[in-house]
Amino acid sequence: MKKSNTLLLLVIQVAAVFIFSNIYTLFKPLEIKEIAAIKEKANLTAELAVLKYKSDIYRMKEPGYFEEISFEAGTKNAKYSIKTDETETYVIKIPASGNRTLVFRKPVNSLILSLLGKLKKIFSTLSIVLGIFLIITGFYLIFLFKKGKGFDMRDLPPLQDYLLKLKGSEMELKDLVEKQQESVLRQDELNKSIINNINAAVIFLNPSGRIDIFNQVAEELFSQSYAHAKNNELSNIILKFPEITRFIKANADNAENISGEIESAGKIYLVDLIPVEKTGKLIIIKDITAEKNREKIDRRNKNFIMLGEMTAFLAHEIRNSLGVIYGYTRTLIPEKGDIEKAKLAAKVDKVNKEINFLSTMMESFLNFSKPIKTEKKEEIDLRKLVKKIATEKDIAVTLPAENTHIENDKTLVNSVFSNLVLNAKEAGADRVEIKIIEYKNKHLEILVTDNGKGIDNKIKEKIWYPFFTTKKKGTGMGLAIIRKIINSLNGDISLVESGSRGATFKITFYK
Repeated sequence: MKKSNTLLLLVIQVAAVFIFSNIYTLFKPLEIKEIAAIKEKANLTAELAVLKYKSDIYRMKEPGYFEEISFEAGTKNAKYSIKTDETETYVIKIPASGNRTLVFRKPVNSLILSLLGKLKKIFSTLSIVLGIFLIITGFYLIFLFKKGKGFDMRDLPPLQDYLLKLKGSEMELKDLVEKQQESVLRQDELNKSIINNINAAVIFLNPSGRIDIFNQVAEELFSQSYAHAKNNELSNIILKFPEITRFIKANADNAENISGEIESAGKIYLVDLIPVEKTGKLIIIKDITAEKNREKIDRRNKNFIMLGEMTAFLAHEIRNSLGVIYGYTRTLIPEKGDIEKAKLAAKVDKVNKEINFLSTMMESFLNFSKPIKTEKKEEIDLRKLVKKIATEKDIAVTLPAENTHIENDKTLVNSVFSNLVLNAKEAGADRVEIKIIEYKNKHLEILVTDNGKGIDNKIKEKIWYPFFTTKKKGTGMGLAIIRKIINSLNGDISLVESGSRGATFKITFYK
């Protein structure tokens, strides 16, 4: 073999030894991280076993996770690790009762640790073998120089070139590791950003049933911080939502994706349970109350369209019949006999009044059943509009301090508040209060409160029916028309409070 080839082989061997040594050192932090993960899981499993089974060590042993569980008298030391039989064993000590302490022993081993150990042995062996070949190659190179014209350092290529190349390889390796770490960090930050910007509560439970992920929407929904939720049981965090807790517990062991619409705390939530194999369970909870309300409004509007078509046909037929009846009643009054004429005239008059009443009611229902056409939306000064209506109706009004503007059909909005104020006055109210709440640009709520005689709880659902009224001369169309107008403006109205001191209506406009 020529000197140049031997020298090249020597450089390659040096570089290989250097690279293998660096790779060998990379395994150590991975090994430390895996051991820490095993110990952390052991800690949580031990604590969970104590919380679940108290001091019943026979039931604690059933899963077979710990090598040994026993009682130890006296000491109440914290957690620590010991070495036994060349195998690291993690010992967890948790005070039980009296002077006794529960001791859990768990061998620190896993498939990853075993694989890392084998890789370390492989690269260690390769480094030793290459080191031996490096020594042999070095002696052989010296032999070649002595055999030829003698060993002269000047015949060797500049050593600094090889050192620079080795240094360059080291720097490239470090850059590669740093870039990989940066990539992992960026991916982690991206995942966190995505989770926190999802418009739903995202919760991840680890295999022991404790919370690992609890995003910002979940913090707002359940009024709990991530710091408090972390490593806590889900049932402790969502105490105010028992229906959701029951749904999750009922499907906890299901291996497939499960979805359900749950009504809890006065709202409707879509709950998705997504099992992640060998990792835990992903729970996504979304408030779909607004979507469900919109669907209800859409269904109601479609029913109005169908009702309008039916009513138009019925109104035409009934009008014809009433017209015929009215025509015949006019011919029933006799020409002679004042007493008989007066009696019959009174009866005919009553019949005609009933005919007129039916005609009026039919006209009202026909108008009610017709679709409401919304005009172009414009900016409305709600304070100014309600103040003007209250002045016209001669009733006091309390308004928000700040100017409040909404964008909608001014004519229809005016009709809604005009009817509400009129109803309040007819119910004996002398004051109306308006409150406005805006929810994060999602929807607008307006509370209208009066101090009238209120509405009986027994009829609070019937007040929205056409022709239902408690007034002697009322048509029962007022609130029904108000709801229909608000529905046509992509909103809804409900009675949220009623009693002897008045009633409160909530108007919601969805954006």
